[in-house]
Amino acid sequence: YNEFLGKLNLGSLRAPAQIVLPGDGKTGYVSNFDLQGNFRTVQVFDAQSMQVLAEITDQRMRASHGVQMMHNGQFLWTANQLSDNLTIIDAPTRSVVGIFKVDPSVSDSLNAVSRYGPYQLVFSPNDQFAYVTCRTSNEVRVFNTQTRLMVQSIQVGLTPLILDITSDGQFVYVANRGSNSVSVIRTS
Repeated sequence: YNEFLGKLNLGSLRAPAQIVLPGDGKTGYVSNFDLQGNFRTVQVFDAQSMQVLAEITDQRMRASHGVQMMHNGQFLWTANQLSDNLTIIDAPTRSVVGIFKVDPSVSDSLNAVSRYGPYQLVFSPNDQFAYVTCRTSNEVRVFNTQTRLMVQSIQVGLTPLILDITSDGQFVYVANRGSNSVSVIRTS
């Protein structure tokens, strides 16, 4: 019990940030929080053999940190801090099926300065909404997952990083690193 079993080598200069092991836990996804922007990827791995199965790459995914699978198991979303956008990946085909900006004012330039800093996300239990921390703009942005439109922006503490949602979907809790606080959002 509680013994080290092995490790997954992701390659040099990688910056793994978060892992998701959806469903049966046999396949995992790891985001690459490379602040230099050299590796704009999510890596797919076999959780038992600890081998990389695939690499999902898109030049618009700069510093992917948050990675979450929708409850339906179909779509994996990433929050890309430096490109101020969210990526939607079709998990079965391992392909990018959508990328959208966290705000219409976000530049299309691949080297634009981040103004929002999307960092982490969670889904409502019915997958209708995605809640995204934006660490630079000190807010949580709420997106309709079908339309991919922002439905609300909620100011929280300074430098919000990680968030979680209650199992009934009624509350979202946000850890604000810069203000040493936790914010609570009522979702309905």
